[in-house]
Amino acid sequence: RTIVNGIGFDESHGRIDVSVHPFTMSLGSADVRITSRFSEEEWYQGLMGTIHEGGHAMYEQNLQDSDLSVDSALSMGVH
Repeated sequence: RTIVNGIGFDESHGRIDVSVHPFTMSLGSADVRITSRFSEEEWYQGLMGTIHEGGHAMYEQNLQDSDLSVDSALSMGVH
C-alpha cells in the first residue's frame, strides 16, 4: 500500500484489496480498485503484482472526463 500510494495511486479515488489473483477494475476515474496477493515465502510476487496493477489504476485515475476519444480508456486487452 505504501509503495503503490508513493508512486501515485490515489486511494481517495480507489481502494486496494487482497484476492487470489491480482487485477484492476475501474468504475470511472473516481473509483479504481486494485487487488493483489501476498505470500511470505514469495513476497516479491505481491510487491510486483501490486506495482503492476497500480500502474493500470493510475492510468485509469488520470483519464480526463471529456467526450474526446483520447480520454477514453483502451481495452485492458491492450496490455
